[in-house]
Amino acid sequence: MHIPADWHETTERILGRASERPPTVMVVGAPDVGKSTFCAYLASRLHQAGLATAVADADIGQSSIGPPAAISGGLLSGPIASLAEVPDAVGYFVGAISPVGHLLACTVGTARVVQRLRALGAKAVVVDTSGLVHGSAGRALKEYKADLLQPTDTVVLQRREELAHLVRGWERSASRVHLLNASPAAVARLPGQRRSYRAQRFAAYFATAQPISLSLDRVYLRNTWLHGGKALAPDRLQALSEHVQMPVLYGEQHGEQTLAVVEGWPTASQRRTTLDGAPLTLWSSHRFSRLLCGLLDDQGFLVSMAILHHVDFTAGKLRLLAPPADLSRVRTVYLGRLLLQPNGTELAVLQPGDL
Repeated sequence: MHIPADWHETTERILGRASERPPTVMVVGAPDVGKSTFCAYLASRLHQAGLATAVADADIGQSSIGPPAAISGGLLSGPIASLAEVPDAVGYFVGAISPVGHLLACTVGTARVVQRLRALGAKAVVVDTSGLVHGSAGRALKEYKADLLQPTDTVVLQRREELAHLVRGWERSASRVHLLNASPAAVARLPGQRRSYRAQRFAAYFATAQPISLSLDRVYLRNTWLHGGKALAPDRLQALSEHVQMPVLYGEQHGEQTLAVVEGWPTASQRRTTLDGAPLTLWSSHRFSRLLCGLLDDQGFLVSMAILHHVDFTAGKLRLLAPPADLSRVRTVYLGRLLLQPNGTELAVLQPGDL
């Protein structure tokens, strides 16, 4: 691996100050500038210097350590040539392949993964961030992430001062800012190549997946209104079916609003209507098919990802497809926003209000 001179010099500066405070290094840059390569190089050097070193991978769309749609991290057991060699020890489920629309989850998730890595014994943590750096969303994501992480060092890889809008603020913070040139070996990837990479990562993750069931009585459903209100009685479901003229499988009361799951696909006008003057929202039961989910433990960390097959309202169970995992640890099922095939094919992205 060819290491540019400025990469080597920056690493030496970070190593030289590592005894002052356990380093947390946030690495920032647009897509295809060499962030992951630099992170692997820096993490290896920190490990070789005798520091217990971990990497947090916050690039949910082009992840190297864990599967896409999650923030992952692990501790090094030796020098590495790429982040793919870091074991996936801790994960925080975001449920999306882009930070846009999920800034809060990405920010909090990165901080929580770093916290957990520290608890696992890491003395130095390198944080590889996503390539979302431009626009209001990119600026907010990186600035709030820096606020939460309070990095000792912020490494900025850029072309022609393209991140000056971020650098100006960080130069006035307590973090030491290091400006590096993008890697001359970095190759731009087209959207189709990025999608293909995610498909390979998802397919590998779900290669050993098996059907599982989880009782709705023992798990909390997160990121959805479903199963958060008072269930409607059978006679109310029957009356509702007659009102909407399609079978209602399940319904809930949320204050004055009624939410119902129906068989089939309601039209746009049917989805949001009224019942006795109060709001009524209809969801298709098919909306919960092939939905990427996170199975979370009692601290909100990822036990396993799963693909929801369907919600069996009669039996009160979730039918899912998931790799082997300790299901006794699962306390929460986080419904993501990506519809996915087990082979990694991305089918659709759900919008706010769809669940």
